[in-house]
This record gives sequence, C-alpha cells and structure tokens, in this order.
Amino acid sequence: MPTIQDLASAQVQSGQPGLNPGAVDQSSPTVAGTPMQSLWSRRDFLVEAHRGWHERVNRVVQVANGEWYRVWPDLTREPLAPTVANIVELGITHIGTIGGSTVPSVKIPVPHVDKGPEGERGASKRERRVRELREQSNYPVLLANSWQDYAGSGSAIMGVWVNFEEEDTAKRNPYYMRFDPRHT
Repeated sequence: MPTIQDLASAQVQSGQPGLNPGAVDQSSPTVAGTPMQSLWSRRDFLVEAHRGWHERVNRVVQVANGEWYRVWPDLTREPLAPTVANIVELGITHIGTIGGSTVPSVKIPVPHVDKGPEGERGASKRERRVRELREQSNYPVLLANSWQDYAGSGSAIMGVWVNFEEEDTAKRNPYYMRFDPRHT
C-alpha cells in the first residue's frame, strides 16, 4: 500500500507523447480582473449578512403576531406571557415616537450658475415645493413609521409615488410612500 509520501514523489508517465505532466500555471479564474474566489467569498458574506437580517425581521414579525412560545425539554410548547411581545412592541414604538417627533428641515442651495436674486428665488420655490410634498404625504407619521421599521427590522424604505388616480397629469402631485421592509 503506497503512502502519501510515495504518491507525492511519484512520477506519472503516459503512453502518448506530449501528455506527460509538466509545469502548469493554474491560476484561479477571474471575472473582469477580480479573482473568482474573492467574488465567491464576497457573495457568501452578503448571503450570511442578509440571512441574519431576515431572521431578525421574522422574529419581530412573530412577536408582533403573538407567535411567541416557550419550548420545554419534552418539546411541548406553551404561549409565552405577552410581556415579551409588549416589551418589543413598546421599544419599537418608543424609537418611532422619538425619531418621528423631529422633522428635518429642508434647505435647497442656490446653484453656482444662478447666483443672484433669480437663483435665490428658484431655490426658495424648490424648498416650498418639497414642503408641500411633505405636507400632502403626512410626512411626520411616515417618518415615525420609518423609524419603527428601522428599529424592528434594521431597514427603512420610502419612495416618491405619483397619484395615478388623477386623470389630469398636471394635477398628479407626487407623495412620499412607505414600503414595508418585509416585502422589499
């Protein structure tokens, strides 16, 4: 029975000329100059990071839905006292209340090419338009909900949407919209 040392020092010969092993430079495959192993390790890191975030979101959703159980050694389950769910929900609500209580101010800078009274007037018009957009969107409530999303799931997603129900395109005012992190 050959040992590992025998196999490592063995010479392989084939019966056909040109097929004997030689010095072969076997570098790792690359994609756009990046080694493939680096891309796979980056992918694995992102998958693991997303898995942790997704498990946290699922745990918070289970607590909010009342699906919180204590498992005994004999694998029987009993619903846990609602204090756990209440503590989690209270913490999320508290962070949402604190975060949503302060609405950030908006200051549109005057473009460098439009210095002067016309540029200042244009910047003030844009500021007023952003304030109108916030008022029509019920922005303080959306801001509080976004802070609750961030506290519960670790991400908060908002976007600007247009009122497509309005037939006149000139009256289709955009508004802020909150997207549920569980569905994004």
